[in-house]
Amino acid sequence: MRQIYKNCSRCLIWLGELPDTLAVSDAEGAFDFICMCAGQWRDSEFIPPGLSTPDRLARAHDAFKALVLDGNPWWSRIWTVQEVVLPSNALVLWGPLCLPWITFKQAARRLCSGLFPRLRFHILDTFRDIVNNFTGPVRGLEIAEAGESPLNILQRWRYRKATDLRDKAFALMGMFSHTPIPGVQICDYDMSVVNLYKKVTTGLIQSEKGLRPLVGLRPNSIPDLPSWAIDLSQTPCDNTPHWWWNHSYRYQKFAADRGEDLQFTPPLHEGSLLSLRGIFVDTVQNVGSPLRGDGPESILNEQVIESTRIWQQLMKRSLGGRRYPSGETTADVFWRTMMGDLLMQEFPLRRANDNDARTAALQFYGGSPLNKLICDSVRMMIVGQTFFVTERGYVGVGPPISVEGDEVWVLSGGKVPFILRPSTGDRSPRSSATPVFSLIGDAFVYGIMDEEAMALRKSGPQAVYLN
Repeated sequence: MRQIYKNCSRCLIWLGELPDTLAVSDAEGAFDFICMCAGQWRDSEFIPPGLSTPDRLARAHDAFKALVLDGNPWWSRIWTVQEVVLPSNALVLWGPLCLPWITFKQAARRLCSGLFPRLRFHILDTFRDIVNNFTGPVRGLEIAEAGESPLNILQRWRYRKATDLRDKAFALMGMFSHTPIPGVQICDYDMSVVNLYKKVTTGLIQSEKGLRPLVGLRPNSIPDLPSWAIDLSQTPCDNTPHWWWNHSYRYQKFAADRGEDLQFTPPLHEGSLLSLRGIFVDTVQNVGSPLRGDGPESILNEQVIESTRIWQQLMKRSLGGRRYPSGETTADVFWRTMMGDLLMQEFPLRRANDNDARTAALQFYGGSPLNKLICDSVRMMIVGQTFFVTERGYVGVGPPISVEGDEVWVLSGGKVPFILRPSTGDRSPRSSATPVFSLIGDAFVYGIMDEEAMALRKSGPQAVYLN
């Protein structure tokens, strides 16, 4: 399929017939809005016919809603990604109407950049409630056109639907000119879903030469799939596609393993037992209640304030007057932990410092107006996660399913710590003395994000198995 799409003179993208509730003139209004956003009319006072009256504007809004994500199934099918990423020229067809795909891209690009004629703001306001359902998918497809790593490609499109769960991987293989994932053959439907997802994950670890594929994981829903394998059948946590990217961006900013080389060996026990090396840091002693929600935007400031207040009380009780292992004040440590030691917008801006921690404390508890940057940084770090304290007094934020007795490890090839749970399962070789764990997920642990764990070890990294 890759060669067909790459070599075609033009790809016709069929979005289906118009819904019965829409007239052709309504759909023309939706296309007029896209053309306006794309900057096709230089006259800033010109209003196209389909948007020229309040009634037509309302009908164009309804048509646009039926055209974009959540309104048209084309945007949710995984096989359609290659229709726009691979061809050099594509034309979008919707009922009797057509519009070049490049116009979609230009419109999304200008909307994201704020390039919209001031005299037409009333038109943009009409579409504002659904414009993200247009810009997000279109910009994502444009990023994919420019080329991404296999891991990023799989994570970007994993929320799209496939009748056969193996197509969550196979439908994206044509995006690459070479074999993108070691050990994964294109469209081998003799392979089971479990074996495919195991091979995809180990292949991505080899491709990345590190453990970035293991961040942002949550409990698998497919029986017999190991805890470390990426379950592509699941949408990202809390139904938000942004979940994994938040973890990935943070991962890149730390060096918990001091750049230790990943010593990859093929998994054992029919590919279910992943062999790694790592350093034990500490055991989780106390765990707070997780802050759950459908993404950071769904959580009110009051909920964030209440969770941080309860978690800070847990930290004080757990430490019992002890200083933090790094020697820093517990207040500064707590708030830097709440931010994941990063000031974040969509991407990390910079590492946090003690001044940021004190500003956060004043804003959250001192009655000062909430600074959006700090508030958003805290929100992006803690929503969908929980707070924990270890036996030696380290504090961290990690997976919401963390429990007392879980262990904090720094694994070779991993830039952040991971929470592992001692396993009594039957996937380990019976004669092996190597400890076996289930992977719970990646975590932020204050004081071991920048090579400090290397000083804790009495010897080199030890072998561990993940099942």
